[in-house]
Amino acid sequence: RGALLKWAVKKSNMLVANSSATRERLLELGAESSKVIHIPATPNYPDPDRKTHTPPSRPRIFFAGRVIEEKGVDLLVEAMPEILKSFPEAQLRIAGSGALDEPLHSRVSELGLEEVVTFLGWQNSSDLRNEMQSATILVAPSRMIVGQNLVVTEALSVGCPVITTPRGGVLDLIKDKQTGIIIREPETDAIAEAVIHCLSQPDLLEQYSINGYRHFQENFSRKEITQRTLRLYKSLKKD
Repeated sequence: RGALLKWAVKKSNMLVANSSATRERLLELGAESSKVIHIPATPNYPDPDRKTHTPPSRPRIFFAGRVIEEKGVDLLVEAMPEILKSFPEAQLRIAGSGALDEPLHSRVSELGLEEVVTFLGWQNSSDLRNEMQSATILVAPSRMIVGQNLVVTEALSVGCPVITTPRGGVLDLIKDKQTGIIIREPETDAIAEAVIHCLSQPDLLEQYSINGYRHFQENFSRKEITQRTLRLYKSLKKD
C-alpha cells in the first residue's frame, strides 16, 4: 500500500492537500512542492452571513466526533470533576458514537455525573451547528493526527470558541491564544485547566469567537474555497 501511494503521488500532475500537515506528508512521500496545492475542506452548508454563536448562561462544554479513545473524549469526561469544582453548573454534551459509548456511560455513572453529562448520539450537520451555536466552548482533545479537523472548522464558522490539541491540520485552524486555546498534550489536567481558564474569562472567549469567525471567513469559507478550487482547475486547463 505504501509503495502504491508513493507511486501515485509521484505520477500525479497536481495534488490537493486539505491542510499544511497533509501537504508535509505528501512531500515526505516524494511529491514535488510546486505540485501540492493547499485547499482545505469547508462545512457542507452555506456560509453564515454573520457570527451566530450565542453563549448560554450556564457553562456548556461540547464535544463532537467519534466516541473513541483516539479522539480523547474519555479525557474530557475525566476532567469534568475538576471543572465542576470551579463551575458547579457546567454541563458536558457529547455528540457522536463509537467504541467508547458503553464504557463512557459506565464511567459517567461511577463519577456521579449523570446530571452533568449528556450523550446526544449521532447528530446531523444541522443539529451539530445548533449545538455549536449554543455551546460555551467546543473541546477537541484529540490524541490522533488528522489531516484537517472539520468539527473545529465548523465551530469557527459559527464563532464557537475552541480548545484543542496540536494534532495535524488543526494548527491551520487554531492559533493559540488568538482563535482559541491549544493544549500541548491531551491530558486530563491540561484539559481541565484550559476549560477553567476560559470559563473564568468570558471577554476572552468572546474575543476567540470573533477572531475564529473572522479566520474562517478569510480562509475556510465556501466562497474562499470555491475560488481556490476554480483557480486550480483553470490552471490545469491551461497546462
